[in-house]
Amino acid sequence: MLQIENLTFGWQTEKKLLFENINFNLNQKEIVQLSGENGSGKTTLLKLISGMIPHFTRGEILKGEVFINGRSVLKQSPKVFFPIIAFIPSLNLDFFLLTDTLAQEILLTRSILKISEGLVKKRLDEFCNFFPGLTDLMNVPLKDREFWQKILSLTFIFYLQNARLYLFDEVLMAFSESLIQQWYSFFNWLSSTECAIIFVDHQYQNKTFSQWLLKDKKLDKL
Repeated sequence: MLQIENLTFGWQTEKKLLFENINFNLNQKEIVQLSGENGSGKTTLLKLISGMIPHFTRGEILKGEVFINGRSVLKQSPKVFFPIIAFIPSLNLDFFLLTDTLAQEILLTRSILKISEGLVKKRLDEFCNFFPGLTDLMNVPLKDREFWQKILSLTFIFYLQNARLYLFDEVLMAFSESLIQQWYSFFNWLSSTECAIIFVDHQYQNKTFSQWLLKDKKLDKL
């Protein structure tokens, strides 16, 4: 599903590269926990995979390629990859939530993707098996939602859209340990539906998932 080939990136000069000549593949059903020290480039890597870089912000140095299903994320328009990629950031969540409430967000998604009411109910039921509190958020205004509530709302919208590659950037820290276990169960559920997941989480290390470490400008599989 995902191929990273000789990827090099730096915000400024060659002396300040975040990573250099990264090569990695991610298959369908694979779940990866991405780790690394603060400033090692984890968020930047997810932004490159999602296309946020270079289409919405750029660095001084960008070489190599990122392919999803054989198509270049770096060269092709982000709309080519809608709704394949689900990027759930730790900052600026409101950028991805386009309406005032989750109920309105669902209506917008139904309109764009021609999703039936029956399919909405099916996916809502599936999601609420893991996060039953979602139904309480349907008509809560965006401005009144807490960070963790926005994470749930955005993740469900991506799930409703049938995204296939999920990228979670340090958002699990907003949840308790018991709820993090529910997220892990949700990840396994997504994997069973042919999805792939990369998530950044410094709180816990789940040995059942693949481990990627970003360190010293390199990405290694542990």
